[in-house]
Amino acid sequence: MSGVDLIFSFSGEPTATLNTLTNVTDPDVSKTLADLSTDNFPTPDPIEPRPNPTNQLIFMNQPISWWLDGLQNGTIVNFSYGRFVQWKYVDASANNIYIDKYVTSRIIPDESSHIERDYAANTHTVIFMDKLGMSRKDLHHAML
Repeated sequence: MSGVDLIFSFSGEPTATLNTLTNVTDPDVSKTLADLSTDNFPTPDPIEPRPNPTNQLIFMNQPISWWLDGLQNGTIVNFSYGRFVQWKYVDASANNIYIDKYVTSRIIPDESSHIERDYAANTHTVIFMDKLGMSRKDLHHAML
């Protein structure tokens, strides 16, 4: 068996949003997931294209439980695209909606803390430093 299992957990209030956890004042909460646009770059900047800014406001308003569910069920997946996209959201119609690194770097742990090895099981686990109560472990199978 080979591959990687990403394991996420959250130690805080699951109804909190990135806006509340990062103390954003007067966030625009008028739009929901139903308002997400599949136009990932509506006004592309040829030098530094950033994903749709309205979508980013919507992602910031989602409860942490939504983030956790998406990371665990595969609707939020790692997807490196240019300088500003490391994760994407895949909606029910299989549309890829890019999430700006500005958003994901606030909640998704991306800096490793240490590695635990299990030679008998031929695996190793990368433990990441928590972010705002979100923790992450990447379990790698078939360690070389």
